[in-house]
Amino acid sequence: MKKILLVIMITSLSLFALGEEIHDFKYEKTYTSALKKAKEENKVLLIMMEKYGCPNCAYMKDIVFERPQILDYLNENYVTAILNVDRRNYPKRFLSPRAPTFFFLDSRDEKELRERKVGGSRPWKFIQELKEVKTAYDTNTTIKILSKKKKEDITFTSNIKIVN
Repeated sequence: MKKILLVIMITSLSLFALGEEIHDFKYEKTYTSALKKAKEENKVLLIMMEKYGCPNCAYMKDIVFERPQILDYLNENYVTAILNVDRRNYPKRFLSPRAPTFFFLDSRDEKELRERKVGGSRPWKFIQELKEVKTAYDTNTTIKILSKKKKEDITFTSNIKIVN
């Protein structure tokens, strides 16, 4: 009787496991290993700076990066490194007070292909950004991010009077 229950339990667990599609987001944990791999594979280097306890970082890693479409696109076109701001084992130029912060680098010369991106994104928006950066990499250009405000809207005025 115990053998029959054991066989039924193993069979049901096996069927359950077969029904689940497993996605595994692989990323590098150091800048040097990620850069080396990106150069070898001629891919864009995506660096995500995260912090402990950051809900947007967890959302990006657990939800956005695990989407099959994004996961496949990242694996095909990018080498991704997720670095923790608190560990300080990365070049100073990636230091950011906000998390997550994304850097899109040309692996050939380590220049940014677009301005750093701060904060999380919905999956459809993130895949669009990934495709834009990949196009910039392929055409050896950079992406200029325009401010939503016009230059005239950014002027500041002050009513402070200096009294001697």
